[in-house]
Amino acid sequence: MGIGLNETEVIVGNIGSSKRSKYTVVGSGVNMTSRIESYSVGGQVLISESVCHDAGEILRIDSQRKVRPKGAETPLKIYEVGGIAGQYNLALDGKASEPVTLTRQIPLNYTVLEGKAVGKTGLEGSVIRLSRECAEIILTGPVEMLTNFKMNLRDVDKNLVIKYFYGKVIEQAEKNEKIHTVRFTSVPPEIDAYFQSHLQHSMIL
Repeated sequence: MGIGLNETEVIVGNIGSSKRSKYTVVGSGVNMTSRIESYSVGGQVLISESVCHDAGEILRIDSQRKVRPKGAETPLKIYEVGGIAGQYNLALDGKASEPVTLTRQIPLNYTVLEGKAVGKTGLEGSVIRLSRECAEIILTGPVEMLTNFKMNLRDVDKNLVIKYFYGKVIEQAEKNEKIHTVRFTSVPPEIDAYFQSHLQHSMIL
């Protein structure tokens, strides 16, 4: 699970009518918080500049970057929290494990879920390196950072073909614009088992 935090003024209360209402929060700041969360991957906490400023030095900030959320007029600076000091003295788990080069590439299909190529089908790729949390994949062409994908395997049993898994682009190779690191965001058990068998075989060899 990824988490996004923002500090802002909102409207809180029972909103709606006598026929249907719910206790909720509304406002542009709520939408911005949702946007911040959308840039996260599993196990990651991202915060806005306002949260970083108010919390102060007690936070361990591992990285920062500028993004332009949909509907925003100016870029937004977000920070990745790695831990909190003081009386809490807590830290998140370390970074994802290093991918292993596979002895045999894993072919897959993918669909872009956002951006200019959203919904485009028939895109093919191949997993060339793999870890528990992410994969290096050769894609049909370059895509934007933090793009979300829906994927399924090719050239496998039909029971695996129908199993979809999801990921987010977190890095692009410097020397080859078609190679991207994709962090898995949702993987069914059957696909995870298939990946781990490939990973263990490659590690043994």
